[in-house]
Amino acid sequence: MDKEINIKDIPEESFEGYYWYSDAHDPMLLKDIRSFKQELLDSQNGLPFIIEANLYDTKNQIGLSVRHIDGQYKIAQINLKDFQTDEFSIVEKHFKGIAEKYNFKMLEIWQAEKDPLLEGLLVKRPLLSVFAGFTN
Repeated sequence: MDKEINIKDIPEESFEGYYWYSDAHDPMLLKDIRSFKQELLDSQNGLPFIIEANLYDTKNQIGLSVRHIDGQYKIAQINLKDFQTDEFSIVEKHFKGIAEKYNFKMLEIWQAEKDPLLEGLLVKRPLLSVFAGFTN
């Protein structure tokens, strides 16, 4: 499932992704997870700060979503292996970025649940979307 983690709890795995500073026109591509963690720590109490980041570790199927909300970093770690059951459906979608090297994919996770308006029939409802890396 997904859980909120602290900066120090970000796993040091082989993530790919981007992060976007508050004073930048374009996002930056992730080069190294350790330096990214340090940039998060360094920007916690000042300007510029990282508005958002989306990272994905293909090998371990882990997505990280970082958002700067009310002066704090909110970091969600999503383990996609937790959603590989009959209760969930995963749909892969591809998007074009601002340049071809920024084309990316997202995984939409849908959850089956009974709908009381449809006499308890199972329907799929969107649960969350996860950045799943670049496509080129």
